[in-house]
Amino acid sequence: MNTKLISAAALTAAAALLPLSGHAFSNFTDNAANSAYASGYAGNGAGTPGFGAFSVVTNTVTNGFAGSFTGSAAGSENGAVGGALNTSGNSFGMYANGTSGSAADPSSTVTRAFNTGTSGLKSNGEAFSLDFLTGYNDGAPGSAGVALTNGSGSVGSFVYQSNGASSGFYFNGMAIGQGYNNGILHLAYTLTSATTYSFASTGAITYTGTGTYASPITGFQVQQVNSANGGGDHDAFFNNLSLTSAPAVPEASSSIGLGLMLALGGLVLVAKKRSAKA
Repeated sequence: MNTKLISAAALTAAAALLPLSGHAFSNFTDNAANSAYASGYAGNGAGTPGFGAFSVVTNTVTNGFAGSFTGSAAGSENGAVGGALNTSGNSFGMYANGTSGSAADPSSTVTRAFNTGTSGLKSNGEAFSLDFLTGYNDGAPGSAGVALTNGSGSVGSFVYQSNGASSGFYFNGMAIGQGYNNGILHLAYTLTSATTYSFASTGAITYTGTGTYASPITGFQVQQVNSANGGGDHDAFFNNLSLTSAPAVPEASSSIGLGLMLALGGLVLVAKKRSAKA
C-alpha cells in the first residue's frame, strides 16, 4: 500500500472541503423601499437578512408629538438634497416636536439589532454604515443623531445638538467644530480590533474619529429629541443600511471538511502502522 499517496490524496480532498468563506465577511443591506415597510417600519423588518425588527419608542409628553414613518425626505429643510436620500421615493423618517410643557422633551428613539447569526459585531474589519439627514432643529435643547449599541448603552454617538451657543455636531460628547448642516451625511463605523473602532462622516460634513467599545456591538440607534417645531423640514431621516459581518462559528461545510480531514489523517496513520508491521 502506498501510504504516501493516500496521505497526499486524503489531505487534498479534505482541504477542498474547507472553503475560505467560513472566515469571510457577509454583506447585508436594507432600505426604505423594502416592501416590509409599506405601512411603516416600527416593528417590521425582522425577516430582512442581517437585521432584526425595528423598535420605536416615543415620548410625547404634554403638548408634544413624536413618531416614525416611511416617506420622502424631499420635504426636509433642503428638499433637493433630502430627496437624494430616498430609495424609490422613500426614506425612514421620524419626528419629535411641540412644546413639551414639562421637564421632559418629546423624543423618538429607533433601535435595531443586528441579526447575522452572530452575537453582534466584534471582529476587526466588521462594519456598519447608513445615510442620515438631521432635519432642522430649533429646540433648546434638542438633538438628532446616530450611535451603535451594545450591552453597556451607546457607542460612537454622532449627534447634532441645538442648545444656543453650544449648538453643533458632537462625536462621543465632544464638539467637532461643525455647525448645523442640512445635507446628507454618510456615517460609517469599522471595527479595528476587538476593542476599538474608527468612525467617518462623509458627504455634507467630513469628520473622522476613533473610540473604544465593549464587545459585542449588538445594533444601532437613531434618535431625535425636541426639534421644537413641526413640519417636514424638522423631520429626521435615515436610509441605505449596510452591514458587514463575520460568521460567529465556522460554516457547516467547514466543520464537515475539518472532520473529514482528521478522519482521513487517522486512516493514514493506521495504514502506516500496518505497513510497518508487515
